[in-house]
Amino acid sequence: MFRIGRVFMIRVPEGSELLDYLNMFAARENIVNGYINLIGSLKNPVIGYYNTAKGVYEEIELKGFYELASGIGNISLKDDKPYTHLHVVLGGPKGETYAGHLIRGEVYIVEATITETIGEKPLERTKHGNLQPWPTKK
Repeated sequence: MFRIGRVFMIRVPEGSELLDYLNMFAARENIVNGYINLIGSLKNPVIGYYNTAKGVYEEIELKGFYELASGIGNISLKDDKPYTHLHVVLGGPKGETYAGHLIRGEVYIVEATITETIGEKPLERTKHGNLQPWPTKK
């Protein structure tokens, strides 16, 4: 069981690489489990989807500025360090949308709500083929 701990509402600094900043923030604040909601704008984001037949993420590189219409994810441990797993929906200049696993993206403006969850022990990602999801509960 998990319960809600601290709640952070932050603006991520412009020019930061989003995932690097969120991982650094989680490490600095000692957040080992939690969930994240984001909105804002990213420059030159790279998203991906997991190709199960090939066992790899296929990357989609987007050039320019994209509206971060929705970002949702979680924080858990990977290799004993906080790791942010984030999925995004991005809007382009003509209203087109792109969605997937965020691989990287430079922040223009991003506002994030990070909710820490506290449990008996931290969730640690485990190897599952080429992925590292949370362990299954038996």
